[in-house]
Amino acid sequence: LASFEGISTNILSDRLKRLMEEQLIDCIDHPHAKTRKLYFLTPVGKNLTHSMIEIAKWAKNNLSTVELPPDIASQLDNDPEGMIRAALSKLEDWEREFLSKR
Repeated sequence: LASFEGISTNILSDRLKRLMEEQLIDCIDHPHAKTRKLYFLTPVGKNLTHSMIEIAKWAKNNLSTVELPPDIASQLDNDPEGMIRAALSKLEDWEREFLSKR
């Protein structure tokens, strides 16, 4: 509820469960908090990256309620492939740090 989106925990839990059932995400135990989980994209989830960029571009151009930081909006317009590469690179770094211990 304290998040920007204001989503309730039961709705968030249900959505995470659905994404896991579809094998878009997976989770591991949080290394520092036994009651928490760390969620991450699976290879299937990563395959949605290009589609999600296109949805973000469409939303930026068509929905008046979407306000992106100028640097993100510029990347969407001028270098979406670079944005994808950077995001996947960050995910790989995260995976090396947290998933190599599995």
